[in-house]
Amino acid sequence: MSLDIRVLGDLTVLRAGEAVSLPPSRKTRALLAYLAMTDRPQRRERLCEMFWEIPDDPRGALRWSLSKIRQIVENGEGGVLEADRNTVYLNKDGLVLDAAPLRGLGIRDFEALGTESLEALAGAFRGRFLDDLSLPRCPEFEAWRIAVGDELDVTRLRLLRILIDRLADEPERALVHARMLQALEPDDETVRTDIRRLGEAARRIAMVQPRQAGEGEAAPVEAREEREAEPQGPAAATPLAQEIRRCATPDGVRLAYALSGQGPPLVRAAHWMSHLERDWDSPVWKHWMEGLSANFRLVRYDQRGNGLSDRDPADLTFEAMIADLESIIDAAGLRRVFLLGISHGCATSIAYAARHPERVAGMVLYGGFSQGWRRRGDPREVARREAMSALMREGWGQDDPVFRQMFTSMFIPEATPEQKDWYNELQRDTVSPEVAHRIFEEGGEIDVTDLLPRIRVPTLVMHATRDAVIPFEHGKALAASIPGARFLALDSANHVLLAHEPAFATFLEETRRFLADPEETQKLSQPPARLGIDRSRQYVTVLAAEVVSPLDAVETVDPETAERELQPIYDRLVAVIEEHGGVVTANLDGMVSATFGLARATEDHAFLACRAALAARLAVEELSQGGARLRAGIDTGEVIVRQTPGPDGIRVEVNGVAPRSANRLMRALRRATIAATARARTAAGGYLQMQRMRHAEHPQLGRDERAYELVSENHALSRWHLRANRGLTGLVAREAELKSLITAWRRVREGHGQVVGIVADPGLGKSRLAHEFLALDEVAGFAVLESGGHEFDASVSLGVAKKLLLSACGIRGEDTLEEARDRFLRRQAELALDPGHVAPLSFLADMPVEDEAWHRLDARERTARVCAAMSAFLIAVSRQAPLALLVEDLHWIDAESEAIVNRLVDAIGANRIMLIATYRPHYRHGWARRGSFQQIRLERFVREEMDAFLTALLGSDPSLGDLRALLTERAEGTPLFLEEMVRALAASGALIGQPGHFEARSPVTDVVVPSSVQSVIAARIQQLGDMERQVLQVAAVIGRNVPRPLLQHLMAGADLDAALTRLQELEFLFEVQSFPHVEYTFKHALTLNVAYDSLLLEDRRQLHHSVFAAMERLYAGSLAHHIEQLSEHAFRAEQWEPAAHYLLLAAGRAEERSAYAAAAQFLEKARKAVAALPRTPETLAQAIDLRVRMRPAYGALGEYHKALGPLLEARQLAMELGDPQRISDVLLHLSYLNSSHGRFEEALEPAETLNRAATANGVERCISESDLAAAQALILRSKARQVLERLAPHEERFTRLWRLERFGQIGARSVWYLGHRAQAQARLGLFDEADRTLAELRQVVSEVARPVDSCAEVYFTGVVEVLRGPDAQVVKRLRQTVSEASSSGRLLVQGWLLAILGHAEFMLGELETAYATLEKAITEAERIDLPQFECHARAVLAGLRARLGEPEAAANLGHALELARRRDDPWSEIVVLRGFAELKPARSAVNWLEEACALARRRELRPELARSLRALGLTQRRIDPALAAATLAEADALYGEMGLRERVTGASGQRTVERAAEDHAATAITT
Repeated sequence: MSLDIRVLGDLTVLRAGEAVSLPPSRKTRALLAYLAMTDRPQRRERLCEMFWEIPDDPRGALRWSLSKIRQIVENGEGGVLEADRNTVYLNKDGLVLDAAPLRGLGIRDFEALGTESLEALAGAFRGRFLDDLSLPRCPEFEAWRIAVGDELDVTRLRLLRILIDRLADEPERALVHARMLQALEPDDETVRTDIRRLGEAARRIAMVQPRQAGEGEAAPVEAREEREAEPQGPAAATPLAQEIRRCATPDGVRLAYALSGQGPPLVRAAHWMSHLERDWDSPVWKHWMEGLSANFRLVRYDQRGNGLSDRDPADLTFEAMIADLESIIDAAGLRRVFLLGISHGCATSIAYAARHPERVAGMVLYGGFSQGWRRRGDPREVARREAMSALMREGWGQDDPVFRQMFTSMFIPEATPEQKDWYNELQRDTVSPEVAHRIFEEGGEIDVTDLLPRIRVPTLVMHATRDAVIPFEHGKALAASIPGARFLALDSANHVLLAHEPAFATFLEETRRFLADPEETQKLSQPPARLGIDRSRQYVTVLAAEVVSPLDAVETVDPETAERELQPIYDRLVAVIEEHGGVVTANLDGMVSATFGLARATEDHAFLACRAALAARLAVEELSQGGARLRAGIDTGEVIVRQTPGPDGIRVEVNGVAPRSANRLMRALRRATIAATARARTAAGGYLQMQRMRHAEHPQLGRDERAYELVSENHALSRWHLRANRGLTGLVAREAELKSLITAWRRVREGHGQVVGIVADPGLGKSRLAHEFLALDEVAGFAVLESGGHEFDASVSLGVAKKLLLSACGIRGEDTLEEARDRFLRRQAELALDPGHVAPLSFLADMPVEDEAWHRLDARERTARVCAAMSAFLIAVSRQAPLALLVEDLHWIDAESEAIVNRLVDAIGANRIMLIATYRPHYRHGWARRGSFQQIRLERFVREEMDAFLTALLGSDPSLGDLRALLTERAEGTPLFLEEMVRALAASGALIGQPGHFEARSPVTDVVVPSSVQSVIAARIQQLGDMERQVLQVAAVIGRNVPRPLLQHLMAGADLDAALTRLQELEFLFEVQSFPHVEYTFKHALTLNVAYDSLLLEDRRQLHHSVFAAMERLYAGSLAHHIEQLSEHAFRAEQWEPAAHYLLLAAGRAEERSAYAAAAQFLEKARKAVAALPRTPETLAQAIDLRVRMRPAYGALGEYHKALGPLLEARQLAMELGDPQRISDVLLHLSYLNSSHGRFEEALEPAETLNRAATANGVERCISESDLAAAQALILRSKARQVLERLAPHEERFTRLWRLERFGQIGARSVWYLGHRAQAQARLGLFDEADRTLAELRQVVSEVARPVDSCAEVYFTGVVEVLRGPDAQVVKRLRQTVSEASSSGRLLVQGWLLAILGHAEFMLGELETAYATLEKAITEAERIDLPQFECHARAVLAGLRARLGEPEAAANLGHALELARRRDDPWSEIVVLRGFAELKPARSAVNWLEEACALARRRELRPELARSLRALGLTQRRIDPALAAATLAEADALYGEMGLRERVTGASGQRTVERAAEDHAATAITT
């Protein structure tokens, strides 16, 4: 059977013309579309990466999606979806893909096709490519979807333009395509002109064209053929066609529906009296169909009882009408639609939109009401309508149209006689008198008043001002009750608008305009975003300083004298601070407090503060001639900055720890010096020399508070040298870039100068790459010169050039003037420089210039000569040897030095010079077109590169596993950020050891981004303009992905285009989606965090509230797609009630994906939200329910205590509420939680309590669930027969009635029912029954398709196979599942799987592998508190150690035996007893084995009884052969009866169990 897959619009699948129901999962539908559009098999790994993230269990999700796709495309027939372990392919044989004929078509292809073929191609488009499948969180798929969509859009535009041109002589036919083109290009003035021209031409033709057939009649075939044969006559326009389909409702009623037109889907809800075929050509409705089909894919249907639908249905209630609309939308394969409600259909539309807001994009209501005539309660109206109802039974359907004319006159009083006659006949033809009467009566009972405030769908309400059927006031009231609805009055008396009246043209235009962008047109109101630039949180450095003068100690000094002597010093102190970029926030009597990082946004604010302090100290001492000293304290930290206008300008207030700490440190100093806190020292980096101060020098501080005395500034050529002093990791993962540099260097050596620009964001390793290159042996032997800009030196004229010259001459900072001059002159002589360059270079090097002419030059001329001389100097250096010249941080270079670099670039091609320049992306140069230039752009590390860098940085200690993942997430591929975070962790003591060999002292659960990293990002943000910064902050509140419409609403009135353009240029944001709306994302999550953290808490809260309110209104029709974001915004806005609602929805969605860690986080937040609500019975019930839901989430993760606490709280709250059902739920979860963690008594008690209560009250589900919970507890003690007795009565419910239900638990109840039954049957040796149970279990798991159920099935199967005797295939499947569970995050079942896998490996003789697996199982069991599985793993491991003959084997067995008996675990105890038998002499071994046999008989562990008997018999052979024969005979009988596998595989091959036992027995006897 053919399958039609349509991707040109919303994804639709048709089988034999009938719509196939598609799964609700958008990713599953997207996967189907992707497979349909691709022509080759796709790797599973690629599909996982494209659609799912790691927490979503990609492999499990892919398997589930493929199972759903298989149901869609195969319908019981195989061979369409071909999937193996590695690849997936959709076989296209028999598939019809609407986009296939369009791919790769060019202009020439179009020109070669006939007009009809082109129209068919254009008609294939129902909208944009995969219009309903935007997946912003799947960037790779989204990029593919957008790229293919853009390609098809271009094809569609070409098609339409060619058709318009080709059909210029057939204007009516061309108009259809012109209107489609206008919908795609609404701003194209050419298209508008074409539409006006074609419309006018069509009207002229219509005026002169003779009438060819009667109204509503088809022209005779002969006449049509004659007209088609006339060459000069105007061609007839292609008639609009409708496609009639049928579908069935849930109650079996057959409905007819029709589709016409192209564009977004518009579904007209059924109204009273319709007939799809008669309406199509009617004078009353035809213009509606034509007008709406011109811009939309119009979907109409006949209401049950009407037209082509079943004419005599049993159910005509309003609920049935709503169900009909649901059935039509589903049958048409529409995921999201526009609704059109007319008259009675308005109420149906409202009810649907309230129930399914996520499926309604917008709603237009015309002539509607919220209450039926009886519910409105107007006595006069009720009496009139009842009389009409009585007349219906008598007059409806009679040949005399008098009665029907009464209705017609009400509905279309201004109609022509022809229109009235047709409407009269429609009444009789479309519905029977009895059904008409029933519909009329049901309509009187309609009441959707309570639904109106809940409508969150953009809504346009229109109503005729003189409507006699539904009075105008009802329409106004309807609009007033729908939040945000727009109301429009239409000047008409007709309930059904007629073609000739202006009101209909207005209706069409307003509908088209509104539905083009309903969210924007509705202009929803929302709380304004209150965000001011007058306050923020910033990382800054604070300098607190005071002048210490001898006059302060003289009590008798005259105050005027003191002021006269000290005020100049105070003024100079303030001036120096301000010259260095400080903002003075306090100044009183020589005590100054200043903040750095405010007036001038910089990442080096700590260094600037220290440099200002050093300069201020020098200035104070010089001005006072040594009489006064400076005492200062410096601290760095986050502060709140407020700027308030005052009479003297803007007043800055800085509040936070840093200002207080700096002042406190300053006052604590015993002598006049400059001291910095540890935070300030770290932030200043390697720029300064500091030494630790003794506590006696600042006794007022605590002994654990460190202070550092500021000694001097470090002078370095560039920032690299400063950072290198602190130790940096070597180059990692930049081999290709390094190779490019080496290739360029080799060209230089051959005489071809090269310019290489290394561009990257901060921290990506520009300098690291350059210096690694310069350190190569191939380069190091030649001339290498380095220089670089500092952010704080950008205004220092010729600063970079000076450092370059001093470096080339070998002049050091500590050289005297004579020494420096000597080095300079020696270098000049070596290079044989032109004497005219001596003066400019001497000036550049700050040496005396003896040339008198030089001093007469103005500044401009001096600079020009310095540029020329420096360029000549570098060229002269390159003549001696190839020169590698590195200039770092060009984005901070001064203008004069930049001119020298540019001049050198001009001359570099003919010289052996390689100029390497590093800069950030926003820097602009003019070198791009030069042949000698190439640019190397460094990108962020990908995951593999991050792993390599972290290994070099941290080492490979096992304790670092979780930390590596955390650092990878936070640093986002930026190596410098990684280094800074690791340095901060080492300083805090969280890491011990040396770089490359670290160990984690304890588990690290969070990484705080150090201030050094935050300062880099914050400085870039502060450098933005006010508007750009504000937009970035609002975007940060919205989240990682920022939809343009949402940002536009929050920033109403702002010049958003300019701000966003600037933010994209600076690479703060970049566009990730262009359709259906533009969406941006942050390039770095750290940027988002810093921008967000810069807002005050109150501003954040209010902004989150604004975002939440705007999203609820903007996305009213698709809230289901935004649940997680809505929950987060409501929670952070402290809107507790909606926060709880959305958080619980988000938790449910996470649970469905088996993303239990995310579900737990949502539930924890929901607990806080509910706790903040008033304490009422409703909130108490909510508090209980969410705590109960925490159990499956934490339970699946193995977090026993995190799950137990909320359950105990829930039990107490349920008792307080007195709710029996909730008490039952809590007891059930307590039982499952404790049994999952091996706590028998704690599990059985609540299960039995619940069972007694449920039995007394006859609650079937609780009875069944309590028995299943008790069975789960009993299986821990191997009480298999009791388990089967408990489970037997409930087979029908669990395996049939509740087959796929979870009832709030971790897995499907049937999975766990069948799993426990199979375990019990295997323990009793009933392996045939166990196999049948497992077969049914696998079938259920394939239907459920959830990862946790799949893992559980593998575990249950593993238990059965270990009891039977495992084979290699069982072990392989267990290993694969363990691996998948590990990659999907830690799940409870992982510990179970490891224990049973280790046991299976041990039984197969894979001793070394089993050893490692069992140790891992024990570790995992200890970690997530699984004592029962720890006990079993220890028992098997102890037996393994005994098998290996380890010295401590006996002690290990003793410990395992004690543990097994304490936990009453007979299976583990039997394993240990057999282990003892392997260690002991034969006579002692017999005793151990007899004890194992007795225990196995007592607990009915028949497989273990058989094994113990065989081991016993083989041991007895050397002592009592006759007794051994009897024992072995019994063992053989049991082996045969149960079908146990006898052979085991050892490390050296295969051997029989008997032989293995004989070996052990022989060994025991000889000892």
